[in-house]
Amino acid sequence: MARTNFEKLRVYQLSEQLADQVWEIVLGWNFFARITVGSK
Repeated sequence: MARTNFEKLRVYQLSEQLADQVWEIVLGWNFFARITVGSK
């Protein structure tokens, strides 16, 4: 699949990597902590 122009930006790629790392950390949290942070 072709990448859009913003997906080629280094800052976008770094933010995607950061988001993946944060997601891995959050997966280790218990359910209550995850839904508390995710709710408004």
